[in-house]
Amino acid sequence: MKKTTGIAVALAFILAALPAWAGFGHRRGPGKRGLPPAVRAELMKQAGLSDGQIRNIQSMRTELEKQQIDLRAEMEKVRLDFRSLMQRYDADERTVMTNVEKMHSLQLKLKKNRVLHMLRIRKEMSEQQWKTLHDLMQQKRMQLRKEFREHRRMQPPAPPELE
Repeated sequence: MKKTTGIAVALAFILAALPAWAGFGHRRGPGKRGLPPAVRAELMKQAGLSDGQIRNIQSMRTELEKQQIDLRAEMEKVRLDFRSLMQRYDADERTVMTNVEKMHSLQLKLKKNRVLHMLRIRKEMSEQQWKTLHDLMQQKRMQLRKEFREHRRMQPPAPPELE
């Protein structure tokens, strides 16, 4: 029983870290990934996408975000249940493992949704538009990283704490 509980606890820690490992792009806040919407729209225009294509892609993005919010909320509920189960000495092994499987299933759904979203966006544009947009976004990300690093270097060190 102790060995099984130890394995379950180890799995819980791994599953809790999965969201950080599974992410694509940069985080701008809770659930926000990639470039800001205005920047993304400007890059799509530069890549030659029509206003209709941009609206369709933005609409798909909004739908994805709604689905992701629901899935993350469900994931948090399952994590809370898992934590309360694991705090009990007499936690039922089958119940704990079912909970772990639920967490894994939700993580998989989150990832699949993001991947399907990317594939659907590609269908909205020509191959040339996609390649151009991909290159522009990569350049923009590199530029933002460079600006962020320079900004961090320019900040003065924090003053020492007074006791």
